[in-house]
Amino acid sequence: MNDQQKQAVESPHRNTLVVATPGSGKTMVLVERINHLLDSGEDPQGIVAITFTNAAAGEMVHRLAAGRNGAESQRLGYVGTLHGWLFRLLCNDAARELAGILAPPTIIDEETAEELMDGVKKRLGYKGTKTALKDALRHYPARSKPPKPEELVASEFRAMCARTGMLDFDTLLDAGRDLVKIAPVELVPVTHLLVDEAQDSSVTDWEIYDAVCAKTKFVVGDPDQSIYAFRGAKVVLFMAHFNHSNWHVIKLERNYRCRKSICDAARKVIEQNKDRAQQNMIAEHDGGTVEIRTFKQRDGEDVAVQVELAEMDSEETAAILVRTNVQVQRWSAMLTESGIPHAVRKDRVFPEDWRRTKMLLAVMANPSNNDLTVRYLTHAGKSYRDITAARLAASRNGTTLAGASGICVDGGQFTPHYAAAVVKAHGCTADSADIVGEIASTLPARATMGDLLISISNEETKRVMAGDMHGVRVMTMHGAKGLEFDTVFLPESDESADGTKELSEEDRRLLYVAMTRAKTRLTVTHSLRGQNRAGREEDRKTLQFWNEKLCNPPGSGASPKPETL
Repeated sequence: MNDQQKQAVESPHRNTLVVATPGSGKTMVLVERINHLLDSGEDPQGIVAITFTNAAAGEMVHRLAAGRNGAESQRLGYVGTLHGWLFRLLCNDAARELAGILAPPTIIDEETAEELMDGVKKRLGYKGTKTALKDALRHYPARSKPPKPEELVASEFRAMCARTGMLDFDTLLDAGRDLVKIAPVELVPVTHLLVDEAQDSSVTDWEIYDAVCAKTKFVVGDPDQSIYAFRGAKVVLFMAHFNHSNWHVIKLERNYRCRKSICDAARKVIEQNKDRAQQNMIAEHDGGTVEIRTFKQRDGEDVAVQVELAEMDSEETAAILVRTNVQVQRWSAMLTESGIPHAVRKDRVFPEDWRRTKMLLAVMANPSNNDLTVRYLTHAGKSYRDITAARLAASRNGTTLAGASGICVDGGQFTPHYAAAVVKAHGCTADSADIVGEIASTLPARATMGDLLISISNEETKRVMAGDMHGVRVMTMHGAKGLEFDTVFLPESDESADGTKELSEEDRRLLYVAMTRAKTRLTVTHSLRGQNRAGREEDRKTLQFWNEKLCNPPGSGASPKPETL
């Protein structure tokens, strides 16, 4: 470890905020921080580590298991996403009731949440817009007096979720926040809280982290890499903690990924942002190449990038990073026509019975919830008569509806690692069972059915790589977060996210993330004329900073001026 990393790992402060530049080894620092706590004799069950994704949690668990505290790390209180941790807390009956959830909780998918919401809107005769309703849910509870129609719908929807225990992700976050704010320590047992990728945390996320009563809090992030504002991320909250006297700040500034020329170029882009932590990014390795190329027409730009790809060493990893999925498809079509091996991110295709499979898993996670069981039986094609008969049998025998319907044995408990076999036994297709088994295999040994449902919901929003995995990767800049390649191409870099020629601070952060995916070579291309987003030909002005900031510094590896072709 370098001095900055060692200082972070061994920080004695109650609140430590680690600002980690790209390639600075933040995952290693988080793992070593946990090892340091275990070495110091801290109870592993009091250590909670919150990650942004399940994949990040899996990597952390793997490194811990292979390390010097492998056995002790198996007893950690929790390593995973915030949603997963809150769900575990709410599975405790006392905690659930304190949070106002009246029935054992289960996670519902987006389709089920929409169906429940449609039922509420119909009962209340709501005629307003989806946008107004979405805003009311975001700012629940109601702020207006008297409440607006959309606020009444949002209130009734949340009340129904609390009454039935059927929680979507937003309701889960709000219930968890309410619990953490008022619960005694024994219901939220955290001695040491660690948080990764904190720059992409929402208002509610930060409220939860701030409310946790812990001996130490160790928060890692990089405000220069905050690129998820469209998901509710609030980088200003990270900066508020950065500037607060109660937080001890440590900066990890050495980049072990990118060569010096790439670090210099990326730093010149991000330094134009005003509201940032002012950390420096120092390259550990010299060299590297940054090339800025300007073309008269988009066609010339397209051909030039393809020529460079065709001439690359087959052992070299490369990526084309663009802003939108439309651009991903355009580049994929061009590479296919040119015969250049490549892989692209695509929406995952699920089997026809996938919805039924998810509903069955929800019942398995919470067999005492008769509302869930009725929804599953209805979706599985059971008649009203059959469901009524099962209800009567359940009432007569003192069992749950799930038990009376043969879905499970009352008192039994399912685990994710047997879920695939169970859904297959209940008539779900082998394809659906295989997906359940695949997702369950990524979960730790102590995972619950709730963890499985949350992982499935996360998996459905992912785009998976398809194609020649040994070829160039074509993906959005957002999708490349956390990855690295020998060579990165940034084509069509002549406009901002909204189609204008002026970059917002988030635009620059996104470019910074994309540029720092490159290890040894970065090529930025743009054209003076091409199609706008409406498909019309137009003259395009070069983004100002490509010329002023990147093309002139001697010895940086960048072209001295744009090359017009």
